[in-house]
Amino acid sequence: MKFRNDYGVFVCTHVFEKTRPVLFSVRDFDGDWQFLCGIDGCVESGRPHHIGVGHLVAEDATINDLTALEPGTCARRSALGSQWVVGKLEE
Repeated sequence: MKFRNDYGVFVCTHVFEKTRPVLFSVRDFDGDWQFLCGIDGCVESGRPHHIGVGHLVAEDATINDLTALEPGTCARRSALGSQWVVGKLEE
């Protein structure tokens, strides 16, 4: 399964400005998606941006591997090209 290119997701400023790759993805309990750089405190220090996920997939096709994540889960990797490791969010 793949994301629709125009599907709206939230990204941190680093991902939005293409200064860092996506290393952490969250599917919130309400089903919203966040694609983040993974730096601690990044989300709190900047404002989120809402974009079409196709912009991310064009840079990194492995983003489509995350479509199977259920609400309340996340995926993390250590570097671009590394394997995604899936986990659960704490409520």
